[in-house]
Amino acid sequence: MTGPADPLGWASKPRSPLALAAVMKKAESDRQFRAIRDRLIKDGICTEAGRLLFRWTGIAWEPAT
Repeated sequence: MTGPADPLGWASKPRSPLALAAVMKKAESDRQFRAIRDRLIKDGICTEAGRLLFRWTGIAWEPAT
């Protein structure tokens, strides 16, 4: 059995505020998640406070509501 090609894909392309909250929490203690969090902030996907501005639909980014 093989897993996904990118096991942290869910973190780099969050689909919900809950997924982003998990990334933000894990970033406190894990450098891989810290890098993902920093990239999401830099790209304008979320705020430093952890508010999701855009969510991944599986095809493209769309504004979060």
